[in-house]
Amino acid sequence: MNLWTQQHAAALVDRAGLALDACLLDEASADLDAAIRLDPGHADALQMRLTVDLMLGRCEHALAVADQLAAYHPELAQSPAVGLSIAEAHARAGRVADATDLLTRLTDRHPDQPDAWRALAGALLRLGQDEASADALDRLIELEPDNGIARRQLARVIGHRDPQRAIELLRWPGHGDDPVVLLDCARLCMHVDRLRDAQDLLDRVMLEHGDDPAACIETGNLADRFGDRAAARALLEFAAATRGSHQPDALAALAIAHLHAGAFAAAATVFRRLTRRADRDSDAHRLAEGYAGLTVAALSAGRDRLATRARRRLLTTVHGDEAAARTAVATAWRHAAAARVIDATRRATDAGNASDTATNSPGADSTGRPPASIRPLLARAVAALRQSADAHPDRADTLYHLAVCEHELGHDDTARSALDRALRANPHYAQARRLSMQLGLMRRAGTTVTTPAADAA
Repeated sequence: MNLWTQQHAAALVDRAGLALDACLLDEASADLDAAIRLDPGHADALQMRLTVDLMLGRCEHALAVADQLAAYHPELAQSPAVGLSIAEAHARAGRVADATDLLTRLTDRHPDQPDAWRALAGALLRLGQDEASADALDRLIELEPDNGIARRQLARVIGHRDPQRAIELLRWPGHGDDPVVLLDCARLCMHVDRLRDAQDLLDRVMLEHGDDPAACIETGNLADRFGDRAAARALLEFAAATRGSHQPDALAALAIAHLHAGAFAAAATVFRRLTRRADRDSDAHRLAEGYAGLTVAALSAGRDRLATRARRRLLTTVHGDEAAARTAVATAWRHAAAARVIDATRRATDAGNASDTATNSPGADSTGRPPASIRPLLARAVAALRQSADAHPDRADTLYHLAVCEHELGHDDTARSALDRALRANPHYAQARRLSMQLGLMRRAGTTVTTPAADAA
């Protein structure tokens, strides 16, 4: 090729670059075609043509240009930039699996290229391969520790199987006081029984967004977990009364709070509202939950005919799948059963207190310990909490409540051990730190300290 041809081709490529900077894609495309006709192997022209084709959505032509580039410059075709462009062309043409294969090979050749890992994670998510995408996101975070998008997405992917890691990802300083991140983090904390951490996070959200339905739903759920029925009902009723896409979630949470409180007639009313509000297509899960909850609430309230109708509607909603219907009803029964257990515990406690009063005994013995009537309940709670703590040794809230129960039973050395484990899992756990300090002072002074009822709840 003579110098005149090379010079003319170079001028066309330069002009195309300026046109591309000005977003004049058709003009850039015409200049590049002319340059490639003069010099079919012009590397800059071919790479720029590949970029312009992708911007214009000409995916098949982009792949043909990539083949031409590979024929003239095999080493460039193996570069990360070209590899990403080829993968993008396949993805935009609907061949996401082919794009994924290309990106996998690209990350093998260039393991330190964050763009390749970012694209691979996105392609894998689109294919529904969440676990594989988690590995890609993990590698991306190693390369870009301050990548907030990758951290949030990885937390969403692994939240169901590794909520503690998801919490660590979300509590990255770069997220600051982003209310969406704080809500996600609080939800995960509730999932692993880190209720005090969840409360701290939700307090921060409610300060600025106290009238936001999403914040009210999560705070209401937490109040329900703490047993503050009045606060839970007020927050969830406010969220349910505010129209928007959040309303099915608010109604479901409110109905469950009524079940926990043993207010079965009220729960049935809210579950009926949920079945009318949930969309059969976009909220199919909520619709099934509504009919399952209505079945259980109606039976618990003695409204058998309503329960029968709700059960038939549930079967229709799950397309006759008896197993799915039974699972949905069993989940609702679990919430209703919680109310019965709480009620039975309250009755046992009231009976024990009445017995203590009848025999002129104070509510607690001379050491400040609880009456003998509820010690068996505390012992059962300790056994359950120990089992949970052994299975999940990093759940600080479980360990804290184990310490509270052990202390109430008079097992202060065991309580201090549980508190030490809780503080290792979460050094910022204020309630655990406070009780540990109290028990330490008690041991030195030889006195008894009574745990506040709110802390033990």
